[in-house]
Formats: sequence, C-alpha cells, structure tokens
Amino acid sequence: MWACGGWAKAIFLINKELHEYDSIENYKDLLEYIKNKSPKRGKTYLFVDEVQEIEQVERAFTSLPARGGYDIYCTGSNAGLLSGELATRLSGRYLPYLIHLDLTDEIVYDYLRNIYDTVLLKDVVARHNIRKVAFLERLVSYSADNIGCLISAKRISDFLKSQRINISPNVVLDYLSFLSAAYFLFKVPRAEIIGKKVFAVGEKYYFEDLGLRHVITGYRQTDINKVLENLVFMHLKMSGYEVAVGQLRDKEIDFVAKRGGEKIYLQVAYLLPDQKAKEREFGNLLLIKDNYSKMVISMDELVGQKYQGIEQIHIREFLSKTI
Repeated sequence: MWACGGWAKAIFLINKELHEYDSIENYKDLLEYIKNKSPKRGKTYLFVDEVQEIEQVERAFTSLPARGGYDIYCTGSNAGLLSGELATRLSGRYLPYLIHLDLTDEIVYDYLRNIYDTVLLKDVVARHNIRKVAFLERLVSYSADNIGCLISAKRISDFLKSQRINISPNVVLDYLSFLSAAYFLFKVPRAEIIGKKVFAVGEKYYFEDLGLRHVITGYRQTDINKVLENLVFMHLKMSGYEVAVGQLRDKEIDFVAKRGGEKIYLQVAYLLPDQKAKEREFGNLLLIKDNYSKMVISMDELVGQKYQGIEQIHIREFLSKTI
C-alpha cells in the first residue's frame, strides 16, 4: 500500500490455491479481509484467482463497487465460473475496452473471441442449462454462414440426421430462441405484403454485432452481400423500425420496415453491374402497387440514380442518414 497527496492506494492479490488464504471461505470472509486492509480514503485494486472457491463471492463483487473506490479483477479455472448467480449478478458490469487496444487483426479478433465465448457460456449455456454445447456452436456457425437466408429448423434437423446427429426441430428452435434472447441473433419473420399473414416457419437471422460474426467465420469477400444486408437490418432496428422479410407471391423483398404509419420496402445488393441485375432487384419492388417508399441499396458509386421511379442509394449514404 502507498500514499500520494493524502490518498492511499492498495493492491491485493488473493490466490485461493495458496494455503494462507484458506480462511477466506465465503463472501463475508472476503469482505472482512478487504475491510481490515483497505485504506479509508483512496483506491483499492483487488485481484482474486480461483474465485469459484469462495462461496457466494458474487455478493462481495456487487457490494464492494457499490461503496466506491474498488477495481476488481477475478479469474478461475472452473467452467462453473460463468454459471448461476455469479453470471447473473455480474452481467453487464463491464465496459467496452476495444478502443484501448492496438487495432491489429490479431488483437481485435482475440478480444472479440473472448466476448463471444463469454456471451455464449454466460448468457446462453449457463442460463439455459444447455448440455449440447458442441451443437450450439455448430448452430451459431450455421447462422453466420447463412445470414440473409431463410432458415428452417426442420431442414437443419434433417441435415444433421444425414450426418448421424439426432437433434429434433424443437431443440433447434429452442437454441435459436436462446441466442435471440441473449441478443446474439435477431430473428426476422416472413410476412405477406398483400394481407397480414405471418409465416410460422422459415425466417432469417441477423447478427447484433458483425464483429462477433467475423470471429466465427472470418471475413470473406464472397460474403459482402450478407454483410451489407446485416448492416441495413441493424440500421433499421436502431432507427426504431419493426422489420420483416416481405413475401409477394413467389417473390421476396429483403426488408419491409414499419414505424408508426410509415413503411419502407428495401432491396439490398452488392453491385448492379448490368440490366439483368437491375431488373431483378428493382423488378420485385415494382410489383408492389402501393405508394410507400421503395429503395435499392448497393455499393455502386453512381448516386441519385432512379429506375422507373425507385431510388438507388449507396450503402454509405443510407447508413449515415436518419431514416
């Protein structure tokens, strides 16, 4: 412990593998230990290793910061570290740290991988007592590969059966719902443009954070259209729109976005290099005979273009505007 300008600072390292810390068996013992050694004024830095060996330690970790003046760091080697009350009580008690790191691929991907592992273990596996963890990870990988594609639980189940993995469609649906509840994925239903029917099967899933998606699959140039769709979807969500995939007979509209009395129809494409591509993307929108706004979003550098009255917007412009 040292003092500076009347304010003291203390650093404590508690390693439960060492016998001198055997007396710290529960959160009360920990609080008493810290209380007796911490300065009355100033900052205390607490490092606890093998934290799972301290009973109800999460109660200490929520009590100490509430008093102010504490920075706490804990590690452990038990998978139970991120389960139960510890995970629940500490949920959300962290700050994004990426801005403090060197933005190299190696460092950034390592940081994002740790976030991915933590979210999956804490908010999905531990919270829902999932035992088929390997399958959950395969399902996340499948979702990352199939951004913007209709996903059917039965199709996934049938595919797994062909690989001699017996997972029922209900389990697939449960796991997808757990990932959605953790805001890891967003589920986007299909809905008829003419009429009010919402289809019970076959929806799309998008990632809340594309950085986490890239940790799973890596960034691939061939996935650019999927990435653009995900970006457009998240911009719509952050702008307060309710989003669905539009179904018009046998045609599909990428997004139908509603907010109050507003409605927007959107198609997303990487590039529209020729007349055939334009007819495909604009053609679906032209089949919709109402007067709501319609647009095609792409990475073509031509700006302010229209095709039979429908606007084509560059992705940069779309993401930078308030809609």
